Amino acid sequence: MLLTAAQLALAAGAGATGADTALTAEAVHWKSTGEFSFTDVGGNKSLSLLTARAGFGRRGGGVFDLSATAGVRYGRSGGDVAVEDFATGAEVRFLPNGVVSPFVNASGTRDDIRHITVRLAVAAGADLNIVRESDRSVAVGIALLQDYEAHAGTDSTPPSPASSLTRINFRITGKLPLRPGVSLVHRSTMEPVATDPGDYLFTSETGLRVQVAGSAAIQTTWSFNRDTSPPEGVQFRNDRTLTVGIIIGA
Repeated sequence: MLLTAAQLALAAGAGATGADTALTAEAVHWKSTGEFSFTDVGGNKSLSLLTARAGFGRRGGGVFDLSATAGVRYGRSGGDVAVEDFATGAEVRFLPNGVVSPFVNASGTRDDIRHITVRLAVAAGADLNIVRESDRSVAVGIALLQDYEAHAGTDSTPPSPASSLTRINFRITGKLPLRPGVSLVHRSTMEPVATDPGDYLFTSETGLRVQVAGSAAIQTTWSFNRDTSPPEGVQFRNDRTLTVGIIIGA
């Protein structure tokens, strides 16, 4: 994850000097986005996966940025439901054009396949903006996070006890233009339990975005999630997904 950040920072900073790297303040504006993707894989194993996500945000002014998203995934494999989850989140990021940007965020998740009835998390921390320009950015952040997770049982196993844990949240975000109309976007988070670093949640999402017309783009996204302490009755710890979809408002 650190290697990815270093590579993004070096590439994004190449050739930028002095005043050329300064980010001028934008006028305040609101923006909405929509994302839709469908994956259908056949062969020894079949998978049909539908992903939909919507969001809105406030940008510009240099005082704070606001963003909020909601998304759902539903997939079937071999006639059985293999993916069924819902996630939502919101964040306020202060002084987005500064070297350091404090932030607060909250998120909620439900995952019926992993027997997570609800997971709520609230975090407060700050980003260090290594590169901050109009078309490229690299930031690393740290935050203190408190979460609550409730679980559902199965026919053969009782539900795991609900838990509330304090975690340290490390994150890396980046955007790098490869050529006009094509960019690489990345976001990774690592959330170890404060008293047990070996118990952690890890998520990583890397996308190749190609602008096709106006604010519409096609994006290929590779996602990886890992939970070292899944709920009782859940045997798999890793979740990998490759999707191709269209984004409106990119």
